[in-house]
Amino acid sequence: MRIGGVLSQALDKPVNMDGDDIMVQDSFVGNDDKVREEGKVSVSITYSKDNVALGHTGINITAGSKAPGFAYSSKLTDEYVDQFMEAIINIFNDEVRDEWIATTKIIV
Repeated sequence: MRIGGVLSQALDKPVNMDGDDIMVQDSFVGNDDKVREEGKVSVSITYSKDNVALGHTGINITAGSKAPGFAYSSKLTDEYVDQFMEAIINIFNDEVRDEWIATTKIIV
């Protein structure tokens, strides 16, 4: 399971990926007063230099007044945010561990 799957369970809404954007399928009114059927709940930035990539993904709890109209507010509670972070950290750790194990199988 990945971030979108964990978030889909938390929100009880369908979630899909559009490139590196996490999109929630839900009717809501954006900051521009337009009714939308899908909203972008993530903010992801990746930077690459000298063959090294660094990235982060944030999840909107409340899209602020300066957020674009398509920004979706997950409205996760403080309690659930802690559970959500722990679940994502565990997924990341499992992925890194699995990748490390895979590299130890290589015979050079």
